[in-house]
Amino acid sequence: MSNLPTTFLTHSQRVCRLYRALFAPTHREHWPARLAYRQIPESPSGISENRFPTPDDATLDAWHPLEKAQYPTYFAMREKRKKAYMDWYVKRYGIPDPPMIAYDSDVVKDALKALEGRIKLYVYISTDSVYEVCLPTSNSLSSEIDSIRPTNTDEYERLRRKDSYGHKKLKIEEYLSQWQSKSNDNWFYVILRLPDVLGPRDSTDRWWFYQMWIQFYSSIQKTLEISTNLRSSYVYVNDVARYLTHILSITFLDSSTIFYNQILNIGCTEIVSINDLLSMIIDELNLNTLHIPIKYNPNTEADFFPSVTRGGINISKALSNQFNWKPTPLKQVVRETIQWYNDAYEHYPNERSTIVKRIRRTLLNNDENAYGKFLYDVNQYSTQNILKRKREEEKKILIVDHGDNRQEKLFKHNDEI
Repeated sequence: MSNLPTTFLTHSQRVCRLYRALFAPTHREHWPARLAYRQIPESPSGISENRFPTPDDATLDAWHPLEKAQYPTYFAMREKRKKAYMDWYVKRYGIPDPPMIAYDSDVVKDALKALEGRIKLYVYISTDSVYEVCLPTSNSLSSEIDSIRPTNTDEYERLRRKDSYGHKKLKIEEYLSQWQSKSNDNWFYVILRLPDVLGPRDSTDRWWFYQMWIQFYSSIQKTLEISTNLRSSYVYVNDVARYLTHILSITFLDSSTIFYNQILNIGCTEIVSINDLLSMIIDELNLNTLHIPIKYNPNTEADFFPSVTRGGINISKALSNQFNWKPTPLKQVVRETIQWYNDAYEHYPNERSTIVKRIRRTLLNNDENAYGKFLYDVNQYSTQNILKRKREEEKKILIVDHGDNRQEKLFKHNDEI
């Protein structure tokens, strides 16, 4: 490094030249160690070659205490930063970030510590996947009382490895119960176990994939495939939002205590298979005349629903007058969800493009001729939606002539002029 100039250069220029020399092709074999050390000196990634790149938070949180003890300074600073962030977030927004849907128990622990003495009701969004890591139930539907882990260590580990998501969510439930029972503060929790969620803004894009597959079946010419005939539960995202409002309303406005330390399965009353669900989509889109085939294929790449293997959930507790859960009929859920994604063709072009590429890769196997026809049909459909919306907006505008003054008035479709 002696040949690097050290005079007439600003500090930033020196640093840039130094890194340029460090990462020169002749030093390529040393890149990982140097990059790791530059990122976090004296950290797990900077010291141990086996831990490059920097492990994510969930991985570091899962380390054994003896592992963490090898890097006391790093983990002490890490905990200090986490606490400072939580304190700032609570001070800024009044709530922690974001404990309701946490996937790691440490997130909940940090939230509870930050909210100590300032919380009345902790609402936690859990999942029916918790039953996947529990003892099988003798009933066809899983109830709230069925979340019992096996006592056998080997069976416990087998189920944990099989469904890490369900394991982590149940672990948080267990922690909430333990923390609340030991806490001196007067706070409570309510846990909502949700099955597969249907409705607008699904970040997994599962629904839109299926809907686009069905809508453009004539272009794709690929048989719908399902990996199971298992009947399972679903829940409407708008119902969940309304129920959260209901819980908060009667707890804080009516001073009700009925949700204190409760666990509730919530979902639609219908228990259906993925075959039934796809048939409902076809029916709602008025595409029955196409006679779209649905076949069983355990190895299909389009294996989105259901996400569980234990079947549906029992929602009788939530349906009781005490808890007042009122789900939307599944047929209406399908109708409203289809309408939202029909509008999404226009409003979310980037997400639409992502689904198109996904179908190209998984269903069309990169067949350029089939893809060209499919892409043309999707773009044409999107354009028609835009033109249809504009025509509807134009119908709402009426020009009223009052002699010398022309006035625009807005009317609804069913208003009389």
